[in-house]
Amino acid sequence: SGNGFSLEVLQRLNAAFAEIDEKPTPYADPSDGHIGLINTYLRLYYYSRGKIRMRLYNNDGAVVEITLPCERSEK
Repeated sequence: SGNGFSLEVLQRLNAAFAEIDEKPTPYADPSDGHIGLINTYLRLYYYSRGKIRMRLYNNDGAVVEITLPCERSEK
């Protein structure tokens, strides 16, 4: 619960995530005040080789949704 993200912040962060998805390069814009979320996204992206996705939205407060792939072994 709480205030959540402002529309401007949501758009800016989700745009940064989309930019990373298109061209995975180190991204840093400390002026936006949310560098921790972007660094988290970068770490998840590189650790999972681009398979993990993170999305931000408001639903009675700030919501961070992380999608993890399920891989099955042949055994």
